[in-house]
Amino acid sequence: MKVKNLPISKTLASLMLQESESVENAPDKVIELFYLASSSIFGVRSENLNTELFQLALLALPNRFKGITIQDIRNSYFETEIIKREYVSLTRDELLQPISDYWTKKQNLIQQLKLIEVEQDKIALEKRKEIDFYNEARDLYKESLKGGEWLGDMFQAKVLARPFWDALYLDERKEIQMIATEKVKEAQTLAIDNPLIIVADKNFYLAQEVISHCVKQGKTFIQ
Repeated sequence: MKVKNLPISKTLASLMLQESESVENAPDKVIELFYLASSSIFGVRSENLNTELFQLALLALPNRFKGITIQDIRNSYFETEIIKREYVSLTRDELLQPISDYWTKKQNLIQQLKLIEVEQDKIALEKRKEIDFYNEARDLYKESLKGGEWLGDMFQAKVLARPFWDALYLDERKEIQMIATEKVKEAQTLAIDNPLIIVADKNFYLAQEVISHCVKQGKTFIQ
C-alpha cells in the first residue's frame, strides 16, 4: 500500500489502526519503550541513559501527537525502518524523531482512508440513485399499460429498453429504428432555429420508441 508516495506495508497499516492504550494512561509503558529503543535502536549504553530525558519526551508526546497510543510508540520504533547509529547520548528530539516520522505516515494513511470512504459513499449513493431511477421507470411503465401510452421520457425509457428490444421481432425493430431516425431528424431541424433544444443521442430516441411501442402493444414488463 502506498500512502501519498510513502511506502506503508499492509502489516504496518494494520498495526497503525489497532486500538491501544493512550500514552497518558500508561506512562510507565512509554518509559519502558524509551529505554528499549535507546539501547536497541540508538545504541546508547545503559550508563548513559537519562531518566529526565525520558520524562521530557513523555511530556511532549500528547502535545505533538494528539491521540497517540502505546501501539503507536511501539510501531514507530520496532515496526518501521530506522538506521541504527551509535549514540553516546540522546536529545529529546532525537528520541522523538522516529515517532514524528511514523506519525506523519499514520496521519497520511488516515487521510487516505477518509478519502476512500468518501469515494465509496459517493459510489454507493450514485448506485442507489440508479436503482431508484430504474424502479421509478419500471413502475411508470406498469402504470402506462393502463392507458396504452408511455407516460415517461426518453431517459426513463433508456434504462428499460434493452430487454424489450431483445424480445422484439426483426420487422418490429426495423420499423422502430426508422421512426427513431425520423424523430432525430425532426429534433435536429428544430434545433437549428431554437438553440434551447438539445438533441439527444439517437439511442435515447430509439429507447423511447421501443418502450412506446411495447406499451401500445400491452407487453408485460420485462426485467
